[in-house]
Amino acid sequence: MIRILRILAQRPLTLIGVVFTLLFILMALFGPNVAPYPFDDFVRDAEGTVARRVPPSEAFLFGTDRLGRDIYSRVLWGARDIIGLAGIATALSVTLGTAIGLAI
Repeated sequence: MIRILRILAQRPLTLIGVVFTLLFILMALFGPNVAPYPFDDFVRDAEGTVARRVPPSEAFLFGTDRLGRDIYSRVLWGARDIIGLAGIATALSVTLGTAIGLAI
């Protein structure tokens, strides 16, 4: 463990990559629990109308899309699917690559 920390301390770009990867994994694991809105919910602004194409603000961290859905909530919800898809793609490519490599 100490050896890994030394390597990361010597290579700051590697450390940045590890931090971003861990943040994305944490976002995938806990994102739906901390998302301010459901991913398919139309959010409303202070006047009570659907908030369409609102720029980023305190109320909507990443803004809203053209239908009035909170983009930040959708990113948090979608991270879980992306991590699962990446895992499936990696497992499939390792399996097929190994099979083809052994056959040749």
